Amino acid sequence: MYTEIKFIGTCSGTEPFPARFHTCFVIRTPDDSVYWFDAGENCAHNARILGTDLLSVRAVFISHTHMDHIGGLGGLFWNIRKLCSRRGEDLPRGTIPLYVPEPRAWEG
Repeated sequence: MYTEIKFIGTCSGTEPFPARFHTCFVIRTPDDSVYWFDAGENCAHNARILGTDLLSVRAVFISHTHMDHIGGLGGLFWNIRKLCSRRGEDLPRGTIPLYVPEPRAWEG
């Protein structure tokens, strides 16, 4: 077994580019746990296409709160919830921790 880094999106900034998604990558550990870094637009969709098991996500880390790093966060959590519901399962480990560097940025 090995640790794998998979780039889900490598496009930064706010304008979309063909066939590129906003910033996001995942690290899969040897026990198949997935740690999510940033959540750019369409990250959950692209991750599924690339074979990432969204129900293996153990934590989400956000580097900073620009839209190209958080624009897909709601969709990510919604898709995880939807997959759990369709499979008749509870959320893995009950919750998925979300780490944000500056919580005050979310106020307002």
